[in-house]
Amino acid sequence: MRMLLLALISASVAGYAGVKLAGGKHREIASGKFRSEERNEARTKRWSAGDLRTWAANGRSPLDPFADEWKDWSEGELKAALDQGVTDPAAVNALSDGRRIIGAIFGEWVRRNPDEAIRWLESLKSESMRRSFSGVLAMNWPVDRAAEGLAYVIAHRDDFASRDTISSGPIVTLAINEAAKLGPDAVGRLFGVLRENRLDPRYSKDWEFPVGFDFLKLMEHPETGLLKATFFSGVWMDRNPDEAFRYLVAEREIEDVPVGNFFTDVLPANDAERLEKASARARWLSGKLAELTADKQSAIVDGMSGRYMDPAVLGNFAGGLADDAQRDRIVSKSLQVLMKQSWMDSVAPIVELIEAAGDESWRLDTLESLKTPGRSGAWFVTKEDEQLLREKLTGWNAPPERVETIMNHLKAQ
Repeated sequence: MRMLLLALISASVAGYAGVKLAGGKHREIASGKFRSEERNEARTKRWSAGDLRTWAANGRSPLDPFADEWKDWSEGELKAALDQGVTDPAAVNALSDGRRIIGAIFGEWVRRNPDEAIRWLESLKSESMRRSFSGVLAMNWPVDRAAEGLAYVIAHRDDFASRDTISSGPIVTLAINEAAKLGPDAVGRLFGVLRENRLDPRYSKDWEFPVGFDFLKLMEHPETGLLKATFFSGVWMDRNPDEAFRYLVAEREIEDVPVGNFFTDVLPANDAERLEKASARARWLSGKLAELTADKQSAIVDGMSGRYMDPAVLGNFAGGLADDAQRDRIVSKSLQVLMKQSWMDSVAPIVELIEAAGDESWRLDTLESLKTPGRSGAWFVTKEDEQLLREKLTGWNAPPERVETIMNHLKAQ
């Protein structure tokens, strides 16, 4: 009998006829309906932000084409699948489809019966295998058991930490959200627990602070200072931007301004609404710099340009600066950071940044003088890339001869 995970993988690739589970029961995983156009589309579709939010709300991943198949499996069948899966080389390989599949099966079990799923997890003798399931456990931890979740993370801290990642974030988020309902003092006390147990709240996200939450009081709590917690700066800026700017920027020493946390609630921008909010905040922030000393202005500009952010966000920050020299400096630095990204094989992000940062004449001048950081070969890996740039240049009122000059310059980089 084939092991379950190999069968699942085969079913998705080669149309395997069925999977035999413990107890002699069969599931026609690759039945006619599974090979239908609808199911094939589900596995190959480019998921939109709306799709992702819907899947997340339902506790399922769009990367799991089998979710509808095992939603009616019994807990015994889920356990049998996991018992087989953890002995399968295809599942043990951290980069394999098999590992992702058994992770999804474990997540299904956690959602149904977290106590039994945890008992199974703790029965695994392999530390690396337990660690591989910890992220799934955290992502599916019951919302109404936040305190238990934090206690579990503290008791099994090593299972949630590896050289490459920290997977306890979703549970820490639940704990923060529960404490926030009780007010800033409760969150401050929680920060003390996190500090004492060496848990970093920056690995959490999607915090839910109630309307009217007193961020200023939280910032002044002793434990906030000891933990150096400013991860909630973005939420504070969204709720009360002037108060947040005054406390986080205007009244702080340069080295203590948490530039990297100004957008934690909206970045990465995985939908248009978040990107719009992040871009608007960036432009508002750059406009406020005129209220600061020259040294602090320069430090914040350097802080923004020295990190990778969404090109539209950096472009809007640069475009809102009153000082043209500062704008040119942040655009130059940001473009260099952007072009050093390993995935950068297109001009689209460059165009997006430049378009948000200045007027048509400035955009043309910037592209015409652009130098790539030691990259070789043309930027235009597809015809669509080149078509995009030509359309933009024409839309920016560049005469035909200048369009060709800029195109030739960029191709020669």
